[in-house]
Amino acid sequence: MKSAIPSLRDSRAFSLVELLLYVGILGIVGGLLTGILTTATKTQIQQTSQDKLSGELSFAMNTIQRLVQQSSLIDADAGT
Repeated sequence: MKSAIPSLRDSRAFSLVELLLYVGILGIVGGLLTGILTTATKTQIQQTSQDKLSGELSFAMNTIQRLVQQSSLIDADAGT
């Protein structure tokens, strides 16, 4: 004869150990994904900064080169 109250073994719920295991696994996976995302973001920021600096340096060099070529005030003696 079956009891009207289900026993713990017939229950389809998760046990405390299973829940703790799932929370632990999710915490580890979340931590790893956060680390990967942080590293990717830092790399992207660094690459963007380097590209911007390279563009500014190129602009500065081109401007200096153009100003020197157009300058009529610079006298350079070839022999001295």
